[in-house]
Amino acid sequence: MIVREPPSALKLFFVMQRSIVPKITSRIIGVALLTAVVLLMDHHVIVLPSNSMAAMGIFGVALSLFLGFRNNAAYDRWWEARKLWGAMVANLRNLGRHLSIFV
Repeated sequence: MIVREPPSALKLFFVMQRSIVPKITSRIIGVALLTAVVLLMDHHVIVLPSNSMAAMGIFGVALSLFLGFRNNAAYDRWWEARKLWGAMVANLRNLGRHLSIFV
């Protein structure tokens, strides 16, 4: 058995083989440039309106509750489908056994 040293976190961070990073680099750079332009406009050209952090906190809590309920509902639907699929497979196996016995 070949035992190798586990790679360091820094080495794993910069691994590009089979990574999605090279495919989305242009989008990351584009968003960074757009952010820089908006920030420079806010500081030097025109003052943009801003929201308070309290409002963002309230919206964040509401959004997290909403997404939590949606996630639970989706998981419940998945679990119900899994139970139905398992019952169908079990019934088909029983049908196959009964057919092999009667034939």
